[in-house]
Amino acid sequence: YVYDNSIWTGYFTVPDIARYNFNVSWIDSASMSAYLYDGTDLLDSSGGTGTCEVSSLLQAGETYRIDIVKGAGSLTDTRFTVNVSALPLDIIMTAYYDSSAGG
Repeated sequence: YVYDNSIWTGYFTVPDIARYNFNVSWIDSASMSAYLYDGTDLLDSSGGTGTCEVSSLLQAGETYRIDIVKGAGSLTDTRFTVNVSALPLDIIMTAYYDSSAGG
C-alpha cells in the first residue's frame, strides 16, 4: 500500500543480466508514477492512472531501487501490484559495425 502524496521504495537485486520490465497496477483513480534507479541514476520512469511500466537492462548482483509515487486519489491509501518479467540477453537482438574493418 502507498498513502496519498507518498512514496513507496523497494530495493532489489536481479539474478541474471537481462532486460527487466516492472508493470505497476492499481484499481483506484489515483495518479501514480514509477521510477527505476541504479544508485542515484534514473534508468526509466512512467506514470498513469491504473497502470504504468518501467524497464531497463539490469546487471546480475547489482542493487537497484524502484520508487512508486502516489498523488491524491479517491482513497487515502492505494493497494498496488508490481509484476516483474525478464527478457534474457540471448533473445535481445543487437547489431555491431566495425568501421575500421574496411570492407
